[in-house]
Amino acid sequence: MRQTSKNNNPSHHSNSIVQDRSNQNPQSGNRSIRIHRLPQKTPFRSPQQRVTNPESIEKQLGRALEQQDIRLIDRAWQQAQALYASSGNVSIPIDLYNLLIYTLSSMKRLEDAFSVLQFMKLNGILPTLITWTSLMKGCTKTHNPVLLEKVWAAMLAVNIQPDDVAWTIRIQGLLNSDRINEGLQCLNDMTTAWATALLSKAKGSGKDQIASIDFKSEESVPGFPKPTTGTLNAVITVLARKGKLNRFTEVFQWAKTYGILFDVITYNILIKSAIRRNQTHIAIEYLRTMEAENVKPDVITFTLVLDAVFRRRGGVSLSTEEQDSAITAILSDMDRHGLQPNVHSFATMIDGLLKHHNNLEAAQGILKHMECKGIHPSAHIYTSLIAYYFSQEPPDVNAVDALWNGIQTSNAAVDLIFYDRMVEGYAKADRAGSALNLLRIMARDGKTPGWVALTEVAKTLAYNEQWERLQELVSDVELEEGLAKHGVMGQGAGRAEHFWALVENYGIERRKKGLPSQRRTVRKEMEI
Repeated sequence: MRQTSKNNNPSHHSNSIVQDRSNQNPQSGNRSIRIHRLPQKTPFRSPQQRVTNPESIEKQLGRALEQQDIRLIDRAWQQAQALYASSGNVSIPIDLYNLLIYTLSSMKRLEDAFSVLQFMKLNGILPTLITWTSLMKGCTKTHNPVLLEKVWAAMLAVNIQPDDVAWTIRIQGLLNSDRINEGLQCLNDMTTAWATALLSKAKGSGKDQIASIDFKSEESVPGFPKPTTGTLNAVITVLARKGKLNRFTEVFQWAKTYGILFDVITYNILIKSAIRRNQTHIAIEYLRTMEAENVKPDVITFTLVLDAVFRRRGGVSLSTEEQDSAITAILSDMDRHGLQPNVHSFATMIDGLLKHHNNLEAAQGILKHMECKGIHPSAHIYTSLIAYYFSQEPPDVNAVDALWNGIQTSNAAVDLIFYDRMVEGYAKADRAGSALNLLRIMARDGKTPGWVALTEVAKTLAYNEQWERLQELVSDVELEEGLAKHGVMGQGAGRAEHFWALVENYGIERRKKGLPSQRRTVRKEMEI
């Protein structure tokens, strides 16, 4: 995406957290944030940015995270400065700082989050446990265990004691970074710190006192949280995803020693892991153990079972009768447990029936069942349906049109993935006009198209020699105007580069070179 330079006015740069560093490296790409001391008077970029309460800023940060849009964070920061600036002093509350750091960390903008941390300190605001926890989340998301440990040490150095959430994030961060031994040692460290605090509380020490404590019945000590079932679930989630099933035994033994019980979430993690490995018999054993331990299954449990039924591997397909029987049996079992399938359960059924069994009739039957229950289809369900229609030979565009008309008439909720698949599907089906019309609707409604969908539109326009339309599309994307006035979503896997290489191969000229989407940010050492 191209971020056009505003101007070279120093007041502008001192006021913005988003800076375009194109002058540093012409081959680089991502926008970065710069936090500076505020000027005595905070200028506005536009009257629309004036706000009178922090709730609107918080909502804007929430939208920024949802849309993964760094520009919304810039706008929120501008508004925060204007709201809290008074006589040249800034008193932005710690909660807003923490939310900003959390948003940036969740978007993997770790360098920017640390810039906010430094700005807080410069303005006399001390980080809290929430601040440090948010930074650790960013380290976990960016797989940076070295920085994670530095943040942990810095937190302890200012005498802030971690809670169970902070411990769990640290453990997950190490495990996610393939530091399995260190992660499990961290789990032991958490347990040891708690056990030692118990001893200190009892004014005793040594093995005799440790042996006399019933850890299973003890609770947390202030400043030293007891590991919980949530801690257990976090650990086995990562181990299962990493395929480190050989470490389950020691973790289970640890849980047994300290009286940490399995809950339905624990079993769901284990069942999901078994199903992904195509080990249905192990998943069934977990279900039996749940029943023996009187752990009631939830909707997610049955959804996992549905997933196993409809996503069978090895080329084995259920007959139509078997599919109907499986649906009836599972829904009846859910009813026996007093559970009603949610929209995600129905989405799993429909997706499996369409994607793996080509059974549109059964999927339509489930949609009718949902209608009788007053359950509206989700964006996921609509996406599964259009994917099925577009996958037919030839693509069933009439069915897609009918579905889209129904969605518009009922004002049903659809998401960016749905729009992207629609644009992509229409383009591949040689319906460039329909694809462009959807892009106009997205632009009107503030939605951001993806590079893959735009690439498919470019291909079909070129195939049909609609060069003027293609030139307009390229200009809109380059300048973030018209169809792409809200930017383009998704920078991974060289998608932007592929789009630009394709249009240049078609002989379409760009107005300017060196778009930010094709540059790499110059990184610096982050200070804690």
